[in-house]
Amino acid sequence: MAMMKYLGWIKGNLGGLSDAELSCQCTPVAIQMKQAFPELLIMSGDVCTEDGEVYEHTWLQTENGHIVDPTERQFPSEIIEYHASMCDSTDPEQREQAERHFPKGDQHNV
Repeated sequence: MAMMKYLGWIKGNLGGLSDAELSCQCTPVAIQMKQAFPELLIMSGDVCTEDGEVYEHTWLQTENGHIVDPTERQFPSEIIEYHASMCDSTDPEQREQAERHFPKGDQHNV
């Protein structure tokens, strides 16, 4: 059920924006969403898309390790892997939990 509230926020706040308008907005949008949902962790790193391209990106993650990506549609093809290199959590307990779910440098398929 928690994912539904996140999807509702994304639709309500970003639904009217075009894919192009979301380009390069991943960090500010992730910060806004984190303010609305403090339980989310901000993650930064690279994503790999279906067409084999790699992009720098910022997204959010739940405490259970599920990815919440409010700006994923900015990319020309679907994201197939997330590679986290940094967790921006200021809460040491959350940071430790994120590293257990998403170790630095690990690959995760979506």
